[in-house]
Amino acid sequence: MRTLLLLLFAIGATTLSQAQENRSAGYGIELLPHLSNRRLIAFDLSSQMEIDSIQDNEYGLPSYSAGIFMNYRGEKIGIRFGLNYMELGYRGKRAPIPFNDPFASQFSEIEYTFKTQQIEAPVAVLFYQQLSEKNEFYFLLGTGISYNLSNKDIHTRYENEIKKTTTTDAPQDFRPLNFSLQTAMGWEHHFNKNFTIDIAPIFKLWMSGLYKAEILNRNLYQIGLRVGIRFDQEIIYVD
Repeated sequence: MRTLLLLLFAIGATTLSQAQENRSAGYGIELLPHLSNRRLIAFDLSSQMEIDSIQDNEYGLPSYSAGIFMNYRGEKIGIRFGLNYMELGYRGKRAPIPFNDPFASQFSEIEYTFKTQQIEAPVAVLFYQQLSEKNEFYFLLGTGISYNLSNKDIHTRYENEIKKTTTTDAPQDFRPLNFSLQTAMGWEHHFNKNFTIDIAPIFKLWMSGLYKAEILNRNLYQIGLRVGIRFDQEIIYVD
């Protein structure tokens, strides 16, 4: 997979270096509201019932990321670099509170949420197809590296209309760096030569598990809608 991405970037960079017309550079801001979730990785299948129970009781968490990016493109192909803050994770279904919970005498149900905060540096190749004078479609394929800032276990306990939330640092040995595969299909509208908005459904899968070494691990992924605002400047070459 990394070999394929490196090949695409090499093709993109070569194509851009050879193109002398319709080249532009831009910068902008982006917002990515998304649903994050996890893919369960079990290295020991001896406790299949426990694995199935976890699989059935964990589901997606509404999350977001936001950041800045730079875009460099020719007529048909472009390269994008960025720097984002992102929050993602997953959550569990509300369940009866265990007897050994310290608040078992006060509450009857509990819900678990895991949240991680990370800094991401994505890079992607974009392939453009013009739809009209001001509208273009693009396909995006890229990767990214993330740095883990913090990891939180959040427990919310319920008793009728009363609820109590406690947040603690997650105790596992978390992987500090991770790499992603990302893909998207988007639409760009050019209000003029210098101002563009683009909207794209996007999918990101983080290739390594959350933890450094655990029998039961989790790969995070994101499905969302990226919205970007970009300010462009045409590149003019003088012989």
